[in-house]
Amino acid sequence: MSIKLTCFCFVVNVVVLLKAYPHGSNTEKLKSDEPSNLWDILKSDDILEKISLDDYLRNILENFREDMRIGIDSLKIPILDPFSLPEAVIDVNEDVAKVKTVFKNLVIKGMSYFYLEQLATSLKYLSISFSITLEDLFASGYYELDGLIISFIPLRGNGSCIMQVKNVTLSATASLDTTEDGKLQMANDFDVFIYFDSVYLDFENLLGGGKWTEVIKNVVNKMANSLFDKFLPLIKGELNNALRGVINRELLKLPIKAIIPGSTANEYVDQILDNVKEQIKHYEMDPMPLPEYYSNFSKTVLFVTVYGEAKLFDGLLSGISSIHRTGDCELDASNDTLIVSANLGLRNLKISYTGHAKFMSLGPTIQGTGSVERLDFYFKVKQSNEKSANPELGALDVTNMSTIWFDLSGLGPLTWILQYLMTGIIKLINGFLVGKMMSYLREYIVEQLAGISFPIG
Repeated sequence: MSIKLTCFCFVVNVVVLLKAYPHGSNTEKLKSDEPSNLWDILKSDDILEKISLDDYLRNILENFREDMRIGIDSLKIPILDPFSLPEAVIDVNEDVAKVKTVFKNLVIKGMSYFYLEQLATSLKYLSISFSITLEDLFASGYYELDGLIISFIPLRGNGSCIMQVKNVTLSATASLDTTEDGKLQMANDFDVFIYFDSVYLDFENLLGGGKWTEVIKNVVNKMANSLFDKFLPLIKGELNNALRGVINRELLKLPIKAIIPGSTANEYVDQILDNVKEQIKHYEMDPMPLPEYYSNFSKTVLFVTVYGEAKLFDGLLSGISSIHRTGDCELDASNDTLIVSANLGLRNLKISYTGHAKFMSLGPTIQGTGSVERLDFYFKVKQSNEKSANPELGALDVTNMSTIWFDLSGLGPLTWILQYLMTGIIKLINGFLVGKMMSYLREYIVEQLAGISFPIG
């Protein structure tokens, strides 16, 4: 069985340099000599390498306003604002009223005046969700009504009607599928859910305008929510078809690798390292504290052995956030495992210490400074070819380290003690770099891998 890497799923926020597709009141019209669709723009624009799926979907939804106003013949999407409902017969059978209402020429206005309240995409879980909100939705038309309220008061009328729906929220969720040619599409589980706060109804000529009219209007408005619920399946069905058609049409213009950061081994490793750098900043580990160093020494003066000590403290190691990839990654896929390996490195590490040296209980304050030009290590991550598997860190090993340069200043007449100190200090720093510092990096990388998976197909 042959295996190819489909994508490494990890979403990052990227500045999007173009609109989702070139039409709509919120998108500047493209000139006639510019590419006609987003994929043409992607291929012709060297600046744009990756886009954010969040931002791409946001632009699709924002531009959907114009689609609602003009319709899309190619997708068989009718005009949705204003939206003309077919003649509807609605029966309300509740304790407060038993009413049959026939609505004709009913037109709903305002659906395109929505604002996007929430949007989330996950390429890790291959899903999208969003919600849009309308403060007001209006409907007008004609009605014929006949029935009873409170079991004995006749209720009838005909004429024009007005309906106002307050605080309408439309939310939708869907899984994402990948096509054989490397595109994303919404799965068949896409569905729109509609919620609203309240409905106000006004019927002309209700009961002919008699003395019971105002009382009956109040009762009618109490059952208005149930009345509007009857229209929701019609509205929901059209919105489902329209949103699915528009979103899938625009997703087809993008290959997966144009959407997903990490769609190559290099991008995948770079994203892990970028997140590790953020963790280093979050934990305030650059500069990183160095361990204290303590040494005793002695010298014979006039046949008398005199003892001294030197101590270095407040040590700092700067530059750990310089971690980066030093070459192209290698990708090895077999029937059951995918392995990504890379050479990583740190550059221009700086070392600083404060300390003191005492001989015969007297001595100066000293300063230590040092540097390591480069530290290289080998990185390997592997993942089983199973849908639910997570990547695991296979190796993070030091492969090369340049000479550690270190200097102590301020010793004055005690310069001779350097012979007692330098070997121990260099050994301490070397052990810290290949031990404690690497353990921190290993911990941060493992933490990132726990939240990153990549489907293989």
